[in-house]
Amino acid sequence: MVPFSLSVLATLNSYLTAGAERGTATSTSTRPGTTSFAAFQAREGGQSQWDSDQLTRSFGQLVAANLIQTDGEGFRLTELGRFAGESGVHVDSIIRLVHGLRGSVGQLNSVGLIAAAQLTNELNDIYLPINAKGKNTEIPRWPNFLGQQGTPWNLIQVLQQTSRDARQVTTRAKRASAAVLWVTGMPIEEIEQYLNQHMYNRSGLAGTVRSVADRTRDLLPAVAAVVRSLDPAQAVDTLVARTMLRLELGIPADLVDLAEVLTTFLTRPQWMRLETAGLVTIPAIETASLAALTEILGDQRAAEDIQRDLRDRPRTEDLPPLDLPTPSE
Repeated sequence: MVPFSLSVLATLNSYLTAGAERGTATSTSTRPGTTSFAAFQAREGGQSQWDSDQLTRSFGQLVAANLIQTDGEGFRLTELGRFAGESGVHVDSIIRLVHGLRGSVGQLNSVGLIAAAQLTNELNDIYLPINAKGKNTEIPRWPNFLGQQGTPWNLIQVLQQTSRDARQVTTRAKRASAAVLWVTGMPIEEIEQYLNQHMYNRSGLAGTVRSVADRTRDLLPAVAAVVRSLDPAQAVDTLVARTMLRLELGIPADLVDLAEVLTTFLTRPQWMRLETAGLVTIPAIETASLAALTEILGDQRAAEDIQRDLRDRPRTEDLPPLDLPTPSE
């Protein structure tokens, strides 16, 4: 069932988009029967579906989360509201992110971004087994792990406070920890052992870890949108882009600059062999011989493709300077 606040936001977004195309509506009142918005929602879905009390409560939630803002007698979508309406991310997820990230936006590292994404409904849908009886082992381990990795404690508290029960608290923290272990470059077999250490029936978790990493990556643009809404001066986009790449490839931070340049497909173990060999920068790869790269990667074709990637990459210094005439108007 679609949350009511999401229905309101989606319809408001459609209404304002249609108005913008006509060059008319940019905001709306919520008084039923007295505004063009009321007529619009009635035309789209039937006036009986919403009443004024529902709208008032829902709009109050949306204002508190900075998804809409007052505009005269009505409301206007904020940038965050438009993102939520167009991206398909649950409004509940955005509201929870706003609550969780207030006071933390200047303290976030990559682990904090990953932890924040676990507040979303979308990540709740991914099952990860936990030992719910491990009061002295499994339950405290994962929040403590996130804190040790630099996650703001107030964000960890929101992960706990907004959970429906202790099981969800533990699952959220363990899910975040799984994604964090993935981006350290730890071999997947070791990640499975670490996540299963308090489990009686130790199932394979490789597929689950990858699913958690992929879904977390999908939700990081929503985390970034909330951070920008809370603090427009906060430079979060670069960190988000780097963290998304790390989640995609399962690599540590020191390999990101190289991964941003290479178009050659490498397996995760191959990336980690480059790191072990100390080949984490473009100059290091360029000075390595083909024989050395082949031995490290275990694949001559991949070694040749990497060298070709670096040789053929666009170089800023190769571009001629722009010499444009002064604008006449």
